Amino acid sequence: MNGISNNCVITCDVKGSRAFNAADWRVIQSKIKKALVDINKSHSSAILRGFTITLDDEFQGVLNTPEDSYDIFVHLQDIMPAEFRCGIGIGKIEVLSSKITEMRGESFFRSREALELAKKIGYPIIVKSSDAENDLMDDAINTILGLVNTIQSMWSNRQREVVNLCRSHKDYTYSDIAIELNVSKQSISKVLNAAHWKAVQNGEQSIRGLLKELRTTSG
Repeated sequence: MNGISNNCVITCDVKGSRAFNAADWRVIQSKIKKALVDINKSHSSAILRGFTITLDDEFQGVLNTPEDSYDIFVHLQDIMPAEFRCGIGIGKIEVLSSKITEMRGESFFRSREALELAKKIGYPIIVKSSDAENDLMDDAINTILGLVNTIQSMWSNRQREVVNLCRSHKDYTYSDIAIELNVSKQSISKVLNAAHWKAVQNGEQSIRGLLKELRTTSG
């Protein structure tokens, strides 16, 4: 059977937005807008409708396929001025419009459901590609995402800094990173080992592979 292409909707909600006073929130929202411009530019080939603020503390974007959704989420985590929850919905779009707020379809519904579940269980991200209660593919992706998040939640600022360099410069060796940070290669190796970076890398590679499998639905 031929595969029917799936779209992907990413819906994000800023954590604790009500705790900010009006002046502070204006500053944060301005930084969010600048970050979304960066995302739209950096991932333009993967984006069907650019990321934009859809509600006061919520932003959303539409991708051609789910394949790049995790890397976009990681990039968002790196540049956003505040923590956020993320729901990734995978499926069809029934109504296509130039405005995200006028679009609809199962990918939008699933993204919203995924976001609500992420907020309920306290995860930074949940993926939903099916309406089945226990979908094996979704369970596998979300289990790995949970394990990766558990490891990341224990990172020190230094570990996060070094890992972010590894992620943003995939061609860098440990020696390159050491030169960038003006430290020894052994120091970089020690930091990455303590961060369980190899395990995270393997987990993230599995997530990307599973998301790639969800580019199409049998039809």
